[in-house]
Amino acid sequence: MDTRSTHLDVDREAGTQARMAVLDACLAVGLLLLLMFAVLAFGATQTWSSFVLEAGAAALFVLWAVRQAAEGSITLEKNPLLIPLAVLGVLVTLQAFTRLSAYPFASRMEWMRYAAYGMLFLVSQHLFRRHRWRERVATAMATFGAVVAVLGIAQDLTAGGRIYWRVVAPESGTTYGPYVYHGAYAGLMEMLAPLALCLALDRWRNGGQRLLLAFGGILMAGTIFLSRSRGGMIAFSVEIAVLAVLLARREAGSHAAGKIAAATVAIAILVGTLGSAQLARQVQSLRTPFNARINGDRITIAKDALRMFRDRPLAGWGLDVFPIAYPHYRSFSTTYFINEAHNDYAQLLVETGAIGALAMLAFIVLLYRVALANLRAQDTSARLLTLAALTGCTGLLVHGVSDFNFHVPANAAMFMVLAAMATAQSGRRRDRGESRFSSDARTPFVDVSSSMMN
Repeated sequence: MDTRSTHLDVDREAGTQARMAVLDACLAVGLLLLLMFAVLAFGATQTWSSFVLEAGAAALFVLWAVRQAAEGSITLEKNPLLIPLAVLGVLVTLQAFTRLSAYPFASRMEWMRYAAYGMLFLVSQHLFRRHRWRERVATAMATFGAVVAVLGIAQDLTAGGRIYWRVVAPESGTTYGPYVYHGAYAGLMEMLAPLALCLALDRWRNGGQRLLLAFGGILMAGTIFLSRSRGGMIAFSVEIAVLAVLLARREAGSHAAGKIAAATVAIAILVGTLGSAQLARQVQSLRTPFNARINGDRITIAKDALRMFRDRPLAGWGLDVFPIAYPHYRSFSTTYFINEAHNDYAQLLVETGAIGALAMLAFIVLLYRVALANLRAQDTSARLLTLAALTGCTGLLVHGVSDFNFHVPANAAMFMVLAAMATAQSGRRRDRGESRFSSDARTPFVDVSSSMMN
């Protein structure tokens, strides 16, 4: 009788685990499809595509809650980043549903996007507690990024400025790939290229996979320059430096840094082959980044933003109120509508005040603190994923000084997923069935016996 009862318990446990695995697979597929849709739908910047992103995030959140309830309890993964996100969430909720915002309706619309980003972060950190889901999602995102890069090159060479060869972009737009604005495209590739480059260093993959990943990473990185986004060029240069430094700190890191240097040369060759005279002028202009002809009115807008902050220093003007309130503070004449500050940090300060700015500063500090701790604690494959995600986040944070990638929903959503990947606590212990990964924390960071290009 006891034996039969034991067998029933084992079968019941196996059935529960199988159901949980199916739900996790649905979450992973849904997350990937939603991120890909957001990118391909012009970055989810239009009302209809933004709504799909928000509704999709809500659906994934409900599925995550159902999965948690089926397991017996709804619990949150331990992640210090949840604290500043919760503070910011409370602030923007008060802005959206009280008169704390200068224009509550606009703040309410933007609040729905922020809620979607938060839900995607929760779903992602749940998935990424298991290494196999981190690896599968990262590989799928890197592959998707390479496909988008091919689309961008083909479209740039043959479409005459039309998106998908059919959609005419606004007159003020500088298109590349599925994005109306080339800076937003560069921001996307800043996040996805490091995934491919770091996965190509994983010695557990076969040579063919590593070669394809390396090629995809080089292709994505090359299109950052081909898109002619100066902010993207600077951000990716910082990413390469971050990769080299963090790899050099690990065992056999000099060999890995050499492989990154080889990839950099390949990127330069690709850019030199496909680049144009306009790209050459953009690169040369980086010598004088503070020249008014180079940065336009970005520095002036940032100074104006500080005057806006002084009038509402604590909780800010409210989400998405910047373009509405800014004309009163604008210190220069223009025929253009200034819809963003072209500096994510200045706009955050204006819209959420000191409370929001401090919350996001804490988020950034904790992101690096947790991710760098993971680099010390995890094994080879897990560390490479952490490094890739952290590098991608770094690129977008650097680019935020001169652009508005965090106000492009597809890019903001991708950033939150990468932040969850970088801080996931899936250290040395592996899931059952993942014996191909070593659990020895002393495993070399990269394999020095074979080249990334093999």
